[in-house]
Amino acid sequence: MLVRQRTQPTVRRLLRRDGGVWLILVSSCASASAAPELPIEDPTLNQIAIRCISELSELTPDQTPIEDHLSAFCREELRLISGEMSPTVRGKYQSCVDKLNIVVEKPFGLSLHKLCRRLAEGDLAAEYEVGKHYDYGWGVERDPFRAAEWYGRAANRGDVNAQHALGLLNTPVSNNPYANPKESYKWYRLAAEQGHPSSQSSVGDAYKNGVVVPRNYGQAALWYRKAAVQGYGPAMNELAQLYASGLGVEKSLVEAYAWNNVAATQGWGMARIYRDKLEQEMTSTQLKRAQTLSMELHEKYGEEPDLSK
Repeated sequence: MLVRQRTQPTVRRLLRRDGGVWLILVSSCASASAAPELPIEDPTLNQIAIRCISELSELTPDQTPIEDHLSAFCREELRLISGEMSPTVRGKYQSCVDKLNIVVEKPFGLSLHKLCRRLAEGDLAAEYEVGKHYDYGWGVERDPFRAAEWYGRAANRGDVNAQHALGLLNTPVSNNPYANPKESYKWYRLAAEQGHPSSQSSVGDAYKNGVVVPRNYGQAALWYRKAAVQGYGPAMNELAQLYASGLGVEKSLVEAYAWNNVAATQGWGMARIYRDKLEQEMTSTQLKRAQTLSMELHEKYGEEPDLSK
């Protein structure tokens, strides 16, 4: 298949400057003066090359940073699929790229193409990552509904991070137009049962505040403790408040101080405030016991969990 595409001087300059697969695939553009032919037999590669050349040709002289980004993007995309995919995988890849509406000028656009390749090759773990891109507007326009769609695919397969993400996406807070308390609790609970500490803390919040489930301070303490022993500071702080007030647990200023102190060492400001307030209410004997217990808890549970995924 031979396809003609008019190439502007900017594009020809880029092609002379850049090497690799991009230059090889569209080398006829480098010296052409008007309408070069792209001798690319593969329809998918042909389509990508034409689209990239078209986008580069439309740039104005003051758009050099975008020019550099698009040039690198196009080269890498062609490298990504040229000569390494079977026709079946390549077709799935292109279908994925077409459906995602990737904005190549936006950061992380290329990473979405790589996720499409993973999906085309059967790596379903990439579904959660695609959801994150829609959730945060990485490489695409932000779209919580499409984020929920992709998260849902992964969550229904048991992906704990996707389940937590759906809980967060539906969290009933005042500035969340997509809030759905029942959906939020459902997904938080599923992730919590798989051991996700932030979801466990959110389940504790639901029981403490009586949202979706009846208020139950004992259950709140149970779920906060599950998260706290994984090093999750906000849950430590919440558990400490229950100990300080005797809700759901036997009242203990010693336990309250100790858990607040561990959370404070992780940088949770409110925990430090509560700890200092508790200190004013404690006897010297209680304070000494609390400090000893705090050291023990810190040694066991002071390391924060990795929630960056």
